[in-house]
Amino acid sequence: MEWQITPYAIAYFCAGLIALGVARAAWRRRAIPYGGALARVLFAVAEWSLAGALEMAAVGVTAKIFWSVVAYLGTVTGPVWLLLFALEYTHQTRWLTRGKVIAYLIVPLAIFALAATNDAHHLIWTTFTPAPGNLLIYGHGVAFWILVAYSYTLLLIGFGLLVYAVARFRAPYRYQAIILVCGWLAPFVADVIYVFDLSPIPGLDPTPIAFALTGSILALGIFRFRLLDLVPIAREAIIENLRDGILVLDSQDRVVDHNVIAQTLLGAIPLHIGALISAPEIARHIHESLAEIALNETPPRFLELRGSALTDPHQRARGRLIVLRDITRHKQLESTLQEWNARLEHQVAERTEELQTTITRLESEIAERTRVETALRRIEESLAQRVADQSQQLSALYEVILLAGQTLTAPRLHAQLLAKVMDAIGGDAGCLHELDASKTNLRVAAQRALAPESVAQIETLPAARWLADPFPRAVNALAPTDDLAMLRDVRAYLSAPINLQGKSVGLISVFWNQPRLFSVEDIALFSAMGDQIGIILENARLRERAEQSAVQQERRRLARDLHDAVTQSLHSLVLSAETANNRLHLGKLDRLQTSLDQLADGARQALKEMRLLLFELRLASLDQINLLEALQTRLDTVERRAGVQVELNLDDVTPLPKTWETELYCVAMEALNNSLRHARATHLSVRLTKIARGIELEIRDNGKGFDEHARNRGGLGLKTMTERAERLGGALAIEAAPNAGTRVYLRIEEPQ
Repeated sequence: MEWQITPYAIAYFCAGLIALGVARAAWRRRAIPYGGALARVLFAVAEWSLAGALEMAAVGVTAKIFWSVVAYLGTVTGPVWLLLFALEYTHQTRWLTRGKVIAYLIVPLAIFALAATNDAHHLIWTTFTPAPGNLLIYGHGVAFWILVAYSYTLLLIGFGLLVYAVARFRAPYRYQAIILVCGWLAPFVADVIYVFDLSPIPGLDPTPIAFALTGSILALGIFRFRLLDLVPIAREAIIENLRDGILVLDSQDRVVDHNVIAQTLLGAIPLHIGALISAPEIARHIHESLAEIALNETPPRFLELRGSALTDPHQRARGRLIVLRDITRHKQLESTLQEWNARLEHQVAERTEELQTTITRLESEIAERTRVETALRRIEESLAQRVADQSQQLSALYEVILLAGQTLTAPRLHAQLLAKVMDAIGGDAGCLHELDASKTNLRVAAQRALAPESVAQIETLPAARWLADPFPRAVNALAPTDDLAMLRDVRAYLSAPINLQGKSVGLISVFWNQPRLFSVEDIALFSAMGDQIGIILENARLRERAEQSAVQQERRRLARDLHDAVTQSLHSLVLSAETANNRLHLGKLDRLQTSLDQLADGARQALKEMRLLLFELRLASLDQINLLEALQTRLDTVERRAGVQVELNLDDVTPLPKTWETELYCVAMEALNNSLRHARATHLSVRLTKIARGIELEIRDNGKGFDEHARNRGGLGLKTMTERAERLGGALAIEAAPNAGTRVYLRIEEPQ
């Protein structure tokens, strides 16, 4: 590779050395929060300048492009480092998280990758034109202008932050900010001159040379104005109009800020920014959290010192905040108070002898009163405990009563009743017996925590012995002759008959592994639970009988419907089939078609009846679906599958009162059933329409109809439909004629 040393290359090289020297000085102060950020900026500029010097000294387009790519690493990252430095200097730390820093670098690193691969796409440089002085003029592509826009945006944001610092900081920090603004401005203007072809020397980028000026300015700031020594720490926390003195020190115990009150309180002790505190009476206490200081003045003054550490968001020590308060007046009052206290102690000593006699007399009275109060307190605690016990017992009895409202199988009901009783009484084991069918023995219906051999021993008990006494039986220490002495580990038990209407229907028992004394309240609660269990068991039996009765009634209804509808249709099918068979054997083929038509018609009618019965068996209640869904389901499941053409017109009438939905649904089902079973219709129209203050329901078919003059003689459920309409305050109209179809019309309006 050939080289040609030119003045431009020397200027770039000098600029790089200056930037590198200032970067080294900043890096040595990297412990300062923004010292490292400033060093990174200058290292990027140094890399840019030195690589640019090599590019200007290289001979040949290929060599120059190579060093231009190397220089681009500093070119693209420099604005990012400048922005990070400005954010850190102005304490905008929320924008300095690792994720956000990576986001700032995405565009520059992508542009650098495009520069390294420019030969493949020419998005960075489009043309290369040699210029005098061994320079090369680059034609810029789209990606270059994207980099310019992005870099200028970052530079303007950073410049604005520094200008904000100039307006906000106090001296000497304001001078630091002014130096940074001046150092920022020179390379920015130089870059604008190059980007927009305003340079008098074509192909020469004066930006690195301008950074040489910036480096000189920053060097002046570092060594003259202590740019990286004095750090503005939490200035926003210092309020000038506070009545307390505020003193801010950095990590090296140097004064970095104070308010006017602090200087006033310290009097002759000078406070110089950047210097240590000269007064030893103050310096020895600056690391204490609380201290009292006596100033060497006449008369003496006293200050209270409160110190606290200052940290950044990363919990790194930044300095200390010291609050000074004048407590001279407080000290004077304290001295006066001590004098008065001595006088009071003397007077108290005199009064003590006078009061001692009175106290002795009162002590006996107080002792007597204490005994009375103790007795009353014990009575009160006893009453409170009895009330608490009674409340707990009533709560347990209430939980047992709640089981009456649950629908449970007999074994689960027995188990839950026993569990509730044991939880209330607190036994170790228990069992529940019921009378068997013979009413002579008690059998185990539920047990809890009993050993298998114990359950086998009490599987049956004689009812005459255990139910002869209607009162509870409490045994607190089993004797060898006791009936339950055979049970293993049982030392006490409590049993009570389960009574219902004066008769004993069972027995409940609770066992303890240790002897136990039973209170009257325990026995009374246990007896009440036994009586309540009898009511719950009887209620469960009555509910089961009611459910069985409902099942029997539903079976009878299905049998009646099968007999009235399906059986008759099947009987008609049999007769039609026999008639067709006879006509076939007799050779009456001309009348055979009539019999076959009757057979097909009967089969279709039987199929309709069966579909209707199946729909009613699987019918969902209106608690699960609304009226519109129920009508749609009925027509899809029965009429359409039976071959009836259905015309459906349903408005969205929801929500409706629950009574309206129920009665409307029943009227509609009755009308549809009549049409399906009796009218033999092939076309059906259902319309549900919303009107101003109510709804209209119309069901029309093309069936065989009926004689309206004979409707009052019963049948077809017309009377039921009329009664349902009257309950809603509506009007029901039924229009029919033989072989002319039927129309059912119902109109319901809300009362005015």
